[in-house]
Amino acid sequence: MQRLEERQLDYRTLARETLFQAMRDYTSLQHPKTRRRKYLQEAFESAVDLFFDPDFTLMSFEDGFGEDMTTEEFVRIATGFARADVEKLKTHLIETSLAFWDKKEMKTVEIPDTIVIEGHIYYVEHVSSPDVELDLDSKRIYLNRDAKDSENQERFVVAVMELTMHHQEVRLSAAKRKDIARAWFRTLRMNNCFTGV
Repeated sequence: MQRLEERQLDYRTLARETLFQAMRDYTSLQHPKTRRRKYLQEAFESAVDLFFDPDFTLMSFEDGFGEDMTTEEFVRIATGFARADVEKLKTHLIETSLAFWDKKEMKTVEIPDTIVIEGHIYYVEHVSSPDVELDLDSKRIYLNRDAKDSENQERFVVAVMELTMHHQEVRLSAAKRKDIARAWFRTLRMNNCFTGV
């Protein structure tokens, strides 16, 4: 009887460690530069499938009937809970990954001397303050141009989005415009696929 309990404990420990590794892979391998090796790309894709593909099953783990285990069954075994709320786990993973990558300093965008926005030429002037000022009359963007700081890069993208919406006459609240610009910056930052000519 004790051997059976030990095997069950080993099985649960293996499932728990596999689950935690998949959670780490989902979070830490999101940026393309972190998965340059084939095995890291495969680990990331497996983690995405495990948590977000509704048809995904684990061939390495079987349920009590000899069938491949679903994600929900796997999470239940790994956590030891009678019910597994995979939707809460997905939400947790997304929030964790956003927090993880928000702390990283990464080169995302160049802050140029001038930028063309909807045919208008804007001059980007350096100021030491973290505040950004837009002067529509003189076509100036005043901001800290130190691009080693991700926050300055984000402020630049927010300013460009603000000016783009101004020239396109898009009417949104200031908070909503800022949210959209920040989401766009995170997209640029996490995908490393936006390059110029």
